[in-house]
Amino acid sequence: MQRCLFLLPCIVLLCCCLPQTLVAAHAEPVPAPDTLPPTLALMREALHQALQLRFTAALEVARRLEQPSQHLLEAQLVRGIIAPRLQLVLGLAAIFQGLLQQQSGASLDFAMLAQGRTWLQEALTAPETMPDAHLGLGLLYFIDLGRPGLLPRLDGAGRDHTTETLYHLRQAAESGHFSGEVAHTFLVRVYELEKRYQEAITLGQALQTTFPGNGYYALVSGRSQCAQGQYALGATTLGKLAADLQAAVIAPLSRDDRFDLYYFWGQALYETAQDALAFEAFRQALNQDPGNTKDASLWAKYYLGILYERRGEVKTAQQLYHTLLRGRNVDDLHQQVEQRLAQFR
Repeated sequence: MQRCLFLLPCIVLLCCCLPQTLVAAHAEPVPAPDTLPPTLALMREALHQALQLRFTAALEVARRLEQPSQHLLEAQLVRGIIAPRLQLVLGLAAIFQGLLQQQSGASLDFAMLAQGRTWLQEALTAPETMPDAHLGLGLLYFIDLGRPGLLPRLDGAGRDHTTETLYHLRQAAESGHFSGEVAHTFLVRVYELEKRYQEAITLGQALQTTFPGNGYYALVSGRSQCAQGQYALGATTLGKLAADLQAAVIAPLSRDDRFDLYYFWGQALYETAQDALAFEAFRQALNQDPGNTKDASLWAKYYLGILYERRGEVKTAQQLYHTLLRGRNVDDLHQQVEQRLAQFR
């Protein structure tokens, strides 16, 4: 999802820790050498690759850093001062790569995710606390939560990682130096996925107040209100979001989010007997999903059929119902369509 790009500024900011650490490590300023010592050169290369989003190359360079060094001072710097920060940055990079892979539908690189988890866990045990490492671990378990149940879990144990996801994201939100907003963004999504709708609504509304230009938080709040049957509130929340989107008051939403906005707004309007607005909302939803790739797009057509009936356009409604019967079934959709058609016989 595009929201994963919140992580890139986080990684960039974390990279700033390294120059500050190197400065603090010297009691007196010394002239910069013409060439960096081998270990420091590898560190720079690892960070450079990570910032270029070349995560596999970054991890390969970092693995070379873990090999025994002949230079005692460099080894002490790596183990004592620089290593935790480098582990934090590269661990986040590995998890960020996993999120991008999941978003694009590509196969997850389990070796990279496992290495990222190891680095983040080591960063957490550093003498100087690294609360931002909680972000990476929370996102690692978030990736696992979003995977189909038939696929193997990251640790091979088939565990439900909800508790770990919430724990680490909360820690990052409460104590992270750079990761609070990022952690909150994923935390509100976890609440929604786990059907903890009231928590999702409360956090989503707070985030919307803090970031009024980001409509995603209002979308989560509205979806959660509909899931709880609070259709009047959902209609208000999503109606305002739709108006703000139309007026460009908020940043543009992704196509998937626009579909959800209009679909759930249409559902809330339908349930509160606002048929004319519901009709337009469902049509807008279908415009965002022309391939009918979402289950909800089929239900949007079903609701449109009912609304066509109420408008007196029975033939159009029947055509929609027959189109639905020729397509795939989801839940009890075909059964309900058959019942609608039966009343015309």
